[in-house]
Amino acid sequence: MYPEGSRLFLIKESCIRFAEKLGLQPLKHCAHPRTGAAHAVMDVLAPSQDDVNISRCGARPPVEYIIDATLGYAKGDVPNIGSIPFFPYVYLEASKEKDGGKHT
Repeated sequence: MYPEGSRLFLIKESCIRFAEKLGLQPLKHCAHPRTGAAHAVMDVLAPSQDDVNISRCGARPPVEYIIDATLGYAKGDVPNIGSIPFFPYVYLEASKEKDGGKHT
């Protein structure tokens, strides 16, 4: 899991440059998604070309689902870890790796 919101204040300037480079509108409360880490994970955990029952690293079964979780905070205020409830709004989207299907 990549908690971009917890460090948004640290990456705000690089997010603006990234958006401008791609011709996108800079976002105020979140960062545009970047896929580098996801590609790195799939390079290791996707099904092997020789045997779809093992991952490319050969040590374990391949990843079956990819979960995209978006957390929303009331009024845009990111609570500290001791706050209850920690994240009141959640959107999940699961994609089955084998067929590329999405399940919300």
